[in-house]
Amino acid sequence: MHATNEIAPEGKSASLTVLVAEDEVLLRMMISDHLRESGFNVLEAANGDEARKIMGAIEHVDVVLSDVHMSTPAEGLELARWLGQNHPSLPVILTSGSASIAAGAAWKAHANITDFVPKPYVIETMERLVRIRAEARGASSK
Repeated sequence: MHATNEIAPEGKSASLTVLVAEDEVLLRMMISDHLRESGFNVLEAANGDEARKIMGAIEHVDVVLSDVHMSTPAEGLELARWLGQNHPSLPVILTSGSASIAAGAAWKAHANITDFVPKPYVIETMERLVRIRAEARGASSK
């Protein structure tokens, strides 16, 4: 489990917090570093268990970005289901390199899953989507 709060770059807000759940270390580091450089507070989890522990210890998260397949197949869907039960207003963005997940309806069955982004994705596009979902949640929770 890795949680980092860094000072945001000048002119950017660090009030938005994203939890990145991704088992591929280099991909998790790459998206997490980009989100930090873009002004987000970023929490990192290597699997669903770590993500649930972080959610139990952290006061506020604005959006979760999760891989579907982590240490077990569909672990990201299980995490989304748990988040839907315990944090129903928390938006979840799922990502996967699996064409069957992208085409399937399983990820659409959870109301808190706002988006599915197939891998590989453009990191700047993902950052914009994370920001849109985080800001929308922040505005609705005020």
